[in-house]
Amino acid sequence: MENSELFKYLALFSPLVSGIVVGLIMNKLSNRSKRLEYFYQHKIPAFKELHQILIRYKIHLDKVISEGYNIDNYPHTGKVESTDSLETAVLLKESLDTNRVYLNKKSRDSLTKLIDELYDIYNIESLMSFDEDTSNPAFKEMSNKIENITEILYKDLNLR
Repeated sequence: MENSELFKYLALFSPLVSGIVVGLIMNKLSNRSKRLEYFYQHKIPAFKELHQILIRYKIHLDKVISEGYNIDNYPHTGKVESTDSLETAVLLKESLDTNRVYLNKKSRDSLTKLIDELYDIYNIESLMSFDEDTSNPAFKEMSNKIENITEILYKDLNLR
């Protein structure tokens, strides 16, 4: 086989081979793009659900910190109802179980740790309803933790 015949065959088959290679690469990239799009379509509602629970609990903490534990006298702060520590722990646990696949490890670990701490805060709240001592710094610390976890969730969502 001469060089001219080799070049003739290469000229015939090279567009075919390059078309197949480009087609395979494009297919792989488009499938990955579709998976990421699907993932983010479900990640955003998961973030919203978790964030809403955290906001409701933050309102509760603000009430306790500013007005003491007599939160019945605290003015309503808009459309969002507050939740106490036990209800927040249960809601976060349910939401975390449902949306675990859409969160990274740091977010999952932070939320799991927060849920454990919420049960401790609930015990403090239970005792406070009897002796009315609202000077416990645990509420302010928990408020800061809520803000930190919100930042972690934003980073997980790649918004900050």
